[in-house]
Amino acid sequence: LLTFVSAIFVVVFYLLVGVFGYLHFGNAVKETIIRQPVTNPTAQFAYAFGQLVMGIVLILSYPLLCDPCRGTVEGALTLIIGDSAAWKAGAAVRSK
Repeated sequence: LLTFVSAIFVVVFYLLVGVFGYLHFGNAVKETIIRQPVTNPTAQFAYAFGQLVMGIVLILSYPLLCDPCRGTVEGALTLIIGDSAAWKAGAAVRSK
């Protein structure tokens, strides 16, 4: 129930930000904010900083996304190969 309420809260928040942003700026904003031209030097710095932070987030989130995939592949190989001694030896080497 808490997850559902949290999801509804996030959707309502995003909708409010979108609606009030459209009411404030109207059609002056392009469909993608990345394509919006930046002319103010302070805004250019903020834009470059935002790009840098997004790059760091993408780099650091990649291992977190790959770990469940590794676990799934390892579990599938365990089912296919079976509980062989060679597989256990490989797992013991990886865990050290």
